Amino acid sequence: MKINTISSMQEEFIVYWEKQEKGIMTCGVHCLNTLLQGPYFTPVDLSNIALKLDKDERAIGLGSRHGRSNNVSESGDYSIQVLTEALRRKGDYEIASTTSSELAKVDLTKENGFICHSSNHWFTLRKVFGVWFDLNSLAEAPYSISEFRVSTFLDKINKDGFMIFLVRGPLEDPKKNPHVVLQPHQRYFTFKELNEGTGGSQSGGGQSAPEKPSFHAFGGKGYALSSEDNKASAEIIQDPSNPEMAEAIEMSRVIYLSELESKLPTEPAENSANSITLSLRLPTGKTVRRRFLKSSPLTAVEGFCKIELNQVEDLKFICSYPRKVFTDMKALVGSAFDSDSTVIVEKL
Repeated sequence: MKINTISSMQEEFIVYWEKQEKGIMTCGVHCLNTLLQGPYFTPVDLSNIALKLDKDERAIGLGSRHGRSNNVSESGDYSIQVLTEALRRKGDYEIASTTSSELAKVDLTKENGFICHSSNHWFTLRKVFGVWFDLNSLAEAPYSISEFRVSTFLDKINKDGFMIFLVRGPLEDPKKNPHVVLQPHQRYFTFKELNEGTGGSQSGGGQSAPEKPSFHAFGGKGYALSSEDNKASAEIIQDPSNPEMAEAIEMSRVIYLSELESKLPTEPAENSANSITLSLRLPTGKTVRRRFLKSSPLTAVEGFCKIELNQVEDLKFICSYPRKVFTDMKALVGSAFDSDSTVIVEKL
């Protein structure tokens, strides 16, 4: 049965979608799950795959010189190799990078899915029960797209710098599993709900998404690492009910601190004229003395303190006499502090 418009769909048809909470970089997980139309992967699954790929690459001399992961970034963005390996473990899937000229030759009537990536974000375009959907986890709901719009949309984002991957394999229509309990961010929409405005349509004939969706995708807060100016910010875990997410975030924290340590400048020699010795009074009450180059940015001091504290939250520095507070970590050590300064370190 071929369905071309959302208005002709039968009410019992469903589409699976996941919502990404602000500040949590789990788009790779949402991308794969919406591609396969079910809750098949968790952040732990993809993190474990990334770590294994890193280990395998180091074994043959292809690992990063600085100890950084080649397969997951500080912010939690996974490589295409991670997504490819995850799909390989689920079945006979083929993923092919696609250029604009190749897209023009793709017969969309014979295809069922694309995954797209740019600016640390993955999202899926998927045909479900004969209808194409934009299943972007940053949206408020699934959006239907006409077949014509799919072609022009892919062509445009490809020219804008997006990487587009055509996925072939057993991409089946969704079926609810009564034995699987969905998380708050996971949902099946019926086509009836989408027609009534719970979701939206980009096909030109459907309704637009409501300003306020009738469901709440998230009931609590999570813990997230996100990058801004090469710094990590964190939210406190307020809902510890998801142990898999907690495990994935802990893994991200360990990776982040490991990368931070690998980038930390070597401590200058004791008699170096271009260095400053600082007494850093940490939030734990411990005081640590360490030398830094005057030309180093305050990010070097912050990184050292984060490693000492074994935590990822942003910090600020306070000098008592005269009182100065530093939150701009781009400032240079030599312009911020005098030699033998005592610096109070606090969480931002």
